[in-house]
Amino acid sequence: MASSVWPARISPVSGSAKLLDYVHGGGKVIGTYMSMDNGCDETNPLYGNRMLGDSYWDRDFIMPNDEVGARLPKEEFVMYERGARVRTAGSRVLLDSVEPYFNREGRYFCSHLHAPSTGRVGFPAATRYGDVVYFSHPLFRIYKDFAPSWVKAIFADVLDLLMPRQLVRKEDGHTVSGLEVQLRRSGSRNSLMLHCLYYPCKKSAANLYTIDEKVPLFDQRVRVYVGDAEIESVRAIRQGEVISERDYTVADGYVDLNIPKIDGYEIIELSLK
Repeated sequence: MASSVWPARISPVSGSAKLLDYVHGGGKVIGTYMSMDNGCDETNPLYGNRMLGDSYWDRDFIMPNDEVGARLPKEEFVMYERGARVRTAGSRVLLDSVEPYFNREGRYFCSHLHAPSTGRVGFPAATRYGDVVYFSHPLFRIYKDFAPSWVKAIFADVLDLLMPRQLVRKEDGHTVSGLEVQLRRSGSRNSLMLHCLYYPCKKSAANLYTIDEKVPLFDQRVRVYVGDAEIESVRAIRQGEVISERDYTVADGYVDLNIPKIDGYEIIELSLK
């Protein structure tokens, strides 16, 4: 979206001024719930929404579509904590919320922890205003408290919208979610270094997460962006093995790589010509 959609730069005393400057300079922002909220019934210049306060519903739903939640079934998914009410004021709706029949309180009861969906579209659940996406639910708190998989799915889709050329991507269905990957460039070696870490944590104790064993991973698939650079060789440094050309392909600026084994920690070096 062209920069002309952005409002005139606001006073530096505003809390969102630095973020607006960041977006004007080409940055991307994802906001949730009441973060950078200008108050009840005011237009937020960062999100392009009128902010109307808390939702009427303790728990409502989202309805996935082909843009956000594209890999989810097209049915309602509950959002476990109260969101915000917003109206678009220049933004575009990416994702709808769906209203429940009632709040589970007082004279109204349902055996589940929330009432079922009415099917009626509620306030926007996600909007886009240029390079800013806003979620009206406290997305990160919901994931911290309940870890629903659909929260990860809709967040991943929004990342794809804002950053289609991500430096590293894990391939769905071929990579465990707990695998951590970080990409570094080594100027002295003229190579890209992909650090891969997997040590599963357990909550055996009340006050501490522990790592009891090292679990090796096999055939994990990732994509690494190399642009127009040519690959000379790929090797697993800690294992001291060259990765065969059968295990990677180069297309559209990406190396599609199958990592044969990650034994807790591995460094994959992509040497460039």
